[in-house]
Amino acid sequence: IVEGHYELTHSLGQLLGETALAHPLAENAAPVLTELKSRRAGLPSDIAAILGPGRIEIIESSRLRGPMAPTRTALGIRPSMVMSAHGRAILAFSKRADFERHRAAIRDTGSKEDNLWIEDGRLEAEIAATRARGYGLREAEYWQPAFDPGPALGAMAVPIVSATGVHGTISILWMEDEMSLDNVLALGSLADLQRASARIGVALDKAGIRAPRL
Repeated sequence: IVEGHYELTHSLGQLLGETALAHPLAENAAPVLTELKSRRAGLPSDIAAILGPGRIEIIESSRLRGPMAPTRTALGIRPSMVMSAHGRAILAFSKRADFERHRAAIRDTGSKEDNLWIEDGRLEAEIAATRARGYGLREAEYWQPAFDPGPALGAMAVPIVSATGVHGTISILWMEDEMSLDNVLALGSLADLQRASARIGVALDKAGIRAPRL
């Protein structure tokens, strides 16, 4: 969506090589992403996929123009699983064994700040809060200057789950100087995200796409 280009379906297999094909999650999520009510209200979304233990990547986005355009966080960015709404949603709704695998990987490859959150118990507390509320929230000022000099963005994300497990997440973004989380929730954005996530999960099952194994 965000690049305005067509891609070859992942079902072509290895005919042209894996890198020439659409990511199966992006392929199944894109039609749903374009129909989100929040998008029509001017709130774009990102799709993040699990690459492996402790690693996620933005693979699709509906940020087409304006201050939330893709130049702010381009496709291929790999957010922190500790600080991002995407990572927190994945950790909160993964099986305990998978959560432990993610956390162990973050201890090995994560930033100093990520590890501080693990060591002092803030991560466990945040994951419990995320599970209770049903969605992940981006940590305040994560991705702010100097890396991202634009207006402060808020983000919430829910997991994309199929019968075989967690595949990734779908998010909604907003400019914090124009909207609060309460404003976003009042628009029905959480229910919108949850419905979209469920539709994508069903599509993945129908396509025979299994959740990544850690």
